[in-house]
Amino acid sequence: RRSPALSTSSLLFQEAPCKMRDLSATKGYSGIVAGWSRQCAARAEALWRRSGRRPPRSAQRGMLAAASLPFEPQPLPPWRRQWFEGWFVRLVDHAARVSIALILGSMRLPGKEPALHGFHEHLLVLAYQLEGEHATLHTVIPGEHAALHGGGAALPSVRGPPPRFAWTSPAGLIAGSGDELFADVTVGDARLVANVSAPRVPWDPRAPHTAGPEGWLGRTGLLPCHYYVHSFASPTRYELRRGRRRTRGTASAHVERNYGDAFPRGWVWAQASAPAPWAVQLVLTGGRFIIGPLETESFVVGLRAADLGAAWDFRTTDADAVAHARRPCEARLALNATSRDGTRRLLVTLRARRASFGGAIPVPTSQ
Repeated sequence: RRSPALSTSSLLFQEAPCKMRDLSATKGYSGIVAGWSRQCAARAEALWRRSGRRPPRSAQRGMLAAASLPFEPQPLPPWRRQWFEGWFVRLVDHAARVSIALILGSMRLPGKEPALHGFHEHLLVLAYQLEGEHATLHTVIPGEHAALHGGGAALPSVRGPPPRFAWTSPAGLIAGSGDELFADVTVGDARLVANVSAPRVPWDPRAPHTAGPEGWLGRTGLLPCHYYVHSFASPTRYELRRGRRRTRGTASAHVERNYGDAFPRGWVWAQASAPAPWAVQLVLTGGRFIIGPLETESFVVGLRAADLGAAWDFRTTDADAVAHARRPCEARLALNATSRDGTRRLLVTLRARRASFGGAIPVPTSQ
């Protein structure tokens, strides 16, 4: 069945003829968003403005007939409520000792009039560390100049196997389908092109598109912020340009996502990987989370070690024990995780040079 939101969007794009760009032949793109271009979004936007009307509230709420997978844009809640969508990709080229992070965040501010494409602003962050140099660049793009597609977004979906999403803006394009993800973005004077491909290491290969760090809690309505790991490791080709410097190579990509009302009041997060022959991946996050009416300190730890056949998860919400000692001013974290049956134990010690920390970036908070 077609919802009113879908019917309205279909009419809009029938009234907005534009030259469809077939991107399926673009090198490295693999047909992720074939036939869709930002030109169509601009034409649709012009139609709304010319008509003097707002997009219907049902479209703002994302009332779509099909449910969205965790990696896809989610249906929007009532428009007066704060809401954000976020994607994070970290590339590690162990051979060249290069680390690159890409963050996309779309934010709807509370109490404001509905935004044209559902969000009032979009944050794009590009951070990197290579050959002793590190930088953190970010830009904020007005909501009317960018759009999310796919999943529960109010704009048309993208082609390819699920999960599917695409983000278009003057700063570039980020799009994903199935195990693949493509990014071509420019932040300041730096440009990143990355092609993330199969195979990926999902949180749980038995449910690669739905299982994630939250476990049973993710199936409830108790969490104000959701966390999903799409891939512990995916083979990636990348190129980073800034000025006359050009760095290219192959890397392992960690891909994850957040969405919801706001970040926790306080948190720690870490991600690490080791190359072959160890092939180990680690992600951990913990903080002061609001679960239903209570604020609790919760942790999730995921370890994947293919050569050892280890796929260990620790969740305090599953009654696993996680003890930790933080030294923020010394950039240190020690963590001891033990499964509730006592058969698995993981010790983690994290250290970093203060000089290696990037610049501050905006995050969605409840205030």
